[in-house]
Amino acid sequence: CHTGRYGSDCRGTCGRCLKGACDPITGECVGGCSRGYRGPQCKEECPRGWYGENCSISCGHCHSLSGCDPVTGICLDGCAPGWHGVFCLQNVFKTSQSFHSSPSFPVLIISLVAAVIIVSTFFTYCVVVRPRKTALRRLYNASSTDHLANTYEQIVGSPWELQRGQLSISNELLGNGQFGQVKKGHVKINGKKIPVAIKSLKDNASEKDKTDFLNELSILKQVGKNENVVCLVGACHIRGVMYVAMEYAKHGDLRTFLRQSRRLTALHEYDNTSTPSLHTALRPQALIKLSLDTAKGLKHLADKQIIHRDVAARNVLLADKLVAKIADFGLSKNDQTYVKTSSTRVPIRWMAIESLFNNTYTLQSDVWSFGVLLWEIFTLGGTPYSSIDSQQLFKYLKDGHRLRKPRLCDQDMYAMMLQCWNDDPDRRPTIEELTARLNRMLENSQ
Repeated sequence: CHTGRYGSDCRGTCGRCLKGACDPITGECVGGCSRGYRGPQCKEECPRGWYGENCSISCGHCHSLSGCDPVTGICLDGCAPGWHGVFCLQNVFKTSQSFHSSPSFPVLIISLVAAVIIVSTFFTYCVVVRPRKTALRRLYNASSTDHLANTYEQIVGSPWELQRGQLSISNELLGNGQFGQVKKGHVKINGKKIPVAIKSLKDNASEKDKTDFLNELSILKQVGKNENVVCLVGACHIRGVMYVAMEYAKHGDLRTFLRQSRRLTALHEYDNTSTPSLHTALRPQALIKLSLDTAKGLKHLADKQIIHRDVAARNVLLADKLVAKIADFGLSKNDQTYVKTSSTRVPIRWMAIESLFNNTYTLQSDVWSFGVLLWEIFTLGGTPYSSIDSQQLFKYLKDGHRLRKPRLCDQDMYAMMLQCWNDDPDRRPTIEELTARLNRMLENSQ
């Protein structure tokens, strides 16, 4: 069996074993359990009051019987009276009693007024910043990559950190998945309220979900600012929950927009508002502009060696003036070549042929997916290979078949799509070349 699997047919997974290592016959974890689990096969969740690898660490002095998070150890309902810190391990009363019993107490009281600024600075660092960083270092085991293990810590005290008072979260749900959700909210910066989309994990999120969530946050930090990418506004850690605030795109995702535009056009409806109308958005020039926007966003990612791995119309959001922005970095990797070894669900109909057969992802794999995205744009939100079963898709592509030419695109645009779907990744155009060609197409269409 390959690493991470066991059994006579190698179908069993060692998913909760530390480093994914288990006995290939019995499935018993040979190196212990990942955080939050225990038992021979690491299938038992930590009992209340315990957390960490093999559930070997006891929770701090948490406020209620709900205890602490079995993965991170952070108290779910805050600290019991007299205790503070992320893990509720620092005794306020003990510090206070030793201070008052000291014979030099009167002298210290007199000196306190003169030293208030120094004491405040020292208190802020030692009680707020330093304990938070120390505690957050413990969120991941030694097998985690450095940039993931330090993601929380790098947020604390950085320009990305948002204070709790800056963040307001509404009940308006923008997106909802099995383990995470996105709500609309606002961030207050320099007295101005900025609309944002706030992503957080649900209570039933697994350790892998939390790792993927932090991976996306890490990627967002590396992405920085770009007009055609949904960028990070900041992050806030509140009572054991990390909230990630991102740019808000009020027109929603591109696939839904295209499909709504298709229906409205069939009814000959027009929109005379100040923003571009849905009917206008269906003209060839506007479709090329959407294509160019997404290409620019992918070029920005490629310049930073970030492989998106899920390029599709559903992961493109539309902001003011229908500016398209690449979004959803949940599957992204910062690596020139990435070989997938986990069982994460993947978007088969958008995947490059080498990704389907070899689990290999490169920047040129994103180019293949971008070709499918172009096809979605010019079919107004069509479903790729809609008449072909997912199991048959492998053979269909291997035999050289490709998506048919959309009715709304010309031969030059379709030729570019076909080049994106070349079997050989090295013979596909780069995203930089595609951006330049789309820019010329847009100029020629005006």
